[in-house]
Amino acid sequence: RVSNGIAVGKAWVFDPSVHQHAEVKSQGVEIELTRFRQAQRKVIAKIEALIQKTKAEVGEEESQIFEAHLMMLQDEELIATMLYSIEQEHLSSESAIEKSFRLQIQIFETSASDYMRERALDLTDLKTPLLDILNPSEKPGLSKLLAPIILVAEDLTPSQTMTMDRKNVLAIITEKGGQTSHTAIIARTLGIPAVTGVPRATSMFSKHDQIALDGEEGSL
Repeated sequence: RVSNGIAVGKAWVFDPSVHQHAEVKSQGVEIELTRFRQAQRKVIAKIEALIQKTKAEVGEEESQIFEAHLMMLQDEELIATMLYSIEQEHLSSESAIEKSFRLQIQIFETSASDYMRERALDLTDLKTPLLDILNPSEKPGLSKLLAPIILVAEDLTPSQTMTMDRKNVLAIITEKGGQTSHTAIIARTLGIPAVTGVPRATSMFSKHDQIALDGEEGSL
């Protein structure tokens, strides 16, 4: 049980692989440093706006998830690894971000602690908007859905949960996560029924499959 409620609707499988970015060559150290700093500033502004949105629509406690994201994106040690890759290894901003975040995410994902594994998702929640700003492309997102759906995903980051088109998300099913995950906490507060920890959910369901979900029982 993650978030109470019953929902019946058609599946919509969210595939984040369509959000992956091709490898980009460096345009030169100075240009890449400028691109990186501009992307960092824009994401900081987005997070600050998300903190205010979360405070207003969900609550002060939940907004602290994004306060922590803000601290991470201003963390000198994390930023230094990316700047080193740009300046010394002559990587593009995109490649430097991918490299630094990949190493950090791998460390957290292999932890035995649920809390530490949750940090891997927080890092993904920072990496994705940085890359989207550096290399924007049209792709199906969660903020504008065309019809009511039951959202099926491997996992959802806190910002994806907070900014999705809530009037059209009847319920959430994820392969990963648990009752204490940030996504589950936000879904619960928003009153969206959710069941997490469903093995192979993204391959089990296809688009438009009819699903009945009971968040209290944790059953489909």
